[in-house]
Amino acid sequence: MLGRDWLTEEIRSRPRLRMMVPRLYGLGDLSQIIDERAYTQARFILSSMGDDLAAFVTTAAHRQSVEALQKHRFVLLLGDPASGKSTIGASLAVGALDDGAIGTVRISDGPGFEQHWNPNEPSQFFWIDDAFGETQYQRSRVDSWNSRLKMMHAAVKSGARVLMTSRTYIWNSAKFDLKLGEFPLLSNSQVIIDVQGLTDLERAQILYNHIRLGEQPISLKRKLKPFLPSVATNTNFLPETARRLASPYFTGKLSVSRDGLSDFFERPIEFLRDVLIGLAEPERAAVALIFLHGPTGVPSPIANSTELTTVYRLTGVPLADVARAMEALRGSLTLLVEAPDGPRWVFKHPTVADAFAEIVSGSPEMIELYVRGAKLEKLL
Repeated sequence: MLGRDWLTEEIRSRPRLRMMVPRLYGLGDLSQIIDERAYTQARFILSSMGDDLAAFVTTAAHRQSVEALQKHRFVLLLGDPASGKSTIGASLAVGALDDGAIGTVRISDGPGFEQHWNPNEPSQFFWIDDAFGETQYQRSRVDSWNSRLKMMHAAVKSGARVLMTSRTYIWNSAKFDLKLGEFPLLSNSQVIIDVQGLTDLERAQILYNHIRLGEQPISLKRKLKPFLPSVATNTNFLPETARRLASPYFTGKLSVSRDGLSDFFERPIEFLRDVLIGLAEPERAAVALIFLHGPTGVPSPIANSTELTTVYRLTGVPLADVARAMEALRGSLTLLVEAPDGPRWVFKHPTVADAFAEIVSGSPEMIELYVRGAKLEKLL
């Protein structure tokens, strides 16, 4: 048998093991395994993660990110909102410090990179969160990166490690304006977080960790327990929704039943409202256009119509911008599907329409969108 001392020594002597299982960082005194110069910084990053590290489950996206950083010293981590990009980023930042990085610098734009990159310190780790915009595409950030891609190439070549994250729909807009030829790793070293690709075991582990560590009273946890296996196999499972299930703040009106929990995961209205409110005007106009067309969707290519005229009158967003935004949202909030009369743009999930209806129903200036696009039962 291998005892406690052997396990402790294995953990202390193998940085790669700790990088692959980030929860090990929470088991003891970091100063025993991380150099003193990085200890304070690592402790700060871990404290900012809160309980997310304790609930962290190693997935394919995390493992692929570790491999990409070790192979290329660069990774672009893409995913939908609430798919776990920031949690993976924090774990990779601590892992880099553990693996000899001189320091972790968290920035968001090109000027920040130029300011902090030190050619005399080749072991820096740059964590660039939401590189091309936080909730909406920002052309100014892309321009700031375009003028510094050669600098980033030099930094990576000399030993620096770089992690970039972006929401998928924002990357879909940014990639057309980026000078990808000057830094091919933007295309060649990508990891996409596919929440639908999580295994049933990974979903079960994520759900269990959040519920166990959450703030729900023991009595509610006991009521939830019989229904959790079916929740873990729900195809609409999101790590963020699991986190919200563990918090009394989000479950005040929750019906603890199979149907109630299924509805909580399949119709995350509150979460989607936050996402939609954070979109830029062109993306919101694209959502409004699909909302007005209803379940049949918007014919592609998008042409002038009474619905488009209404959207332009209420938002001021022209057709060209709506079309580009529709493309950028593809796969996150919208889908291009085949119909008998040609391709059409529809919502990726019907709940998007319900969330948008709640937003416009509360706005006197947008009430026309609600009346014309809301479901009949909602109006009644």
